[in-house]
Amino acid sequence: MVNNKIYIGSANNLRTRFWVYFSTRRLTNSNMAICKSILKYGHGNFKLDILEYCSQDVLLKREQYYIDLLKPEYNILSIAGSTLGYKHREETLEKFKTREFTTEMRLNLKKSSY
Repeated sequence: MVNNKIYIGSANNLRTRFWVYFSTRRLTNSNMAICKSILKYGHGNFKLDILEYCSQDVLLKREQYYIDLLKPEYNILSIAGSTLGYKHREETLEKFKTREFTTEMRLNLKKSSY
């Protein structure tokens, strides 16, 4: 490990979470500090531990417990599951404003809202 920093996260689906961490494409497209660090230092300099298995109804509560306990440096937000306080870069906001949606994208967004 390069710097002994910690990231605390939770997942409803571990397979999907692992895919994010081990997919170069996903890491490259992510703005998360942990993803940028994995790309910079390589997977060999990181350790992934599962701290606890729990049901989905207490998932965020348990994530918050570990955030409070371990004070992870890679977590930008101090509240589990919240984007409160996160500020997008101007470049990202501009992309949001100018993006165009295909018909398929609109249908998928509509489906996901249900």
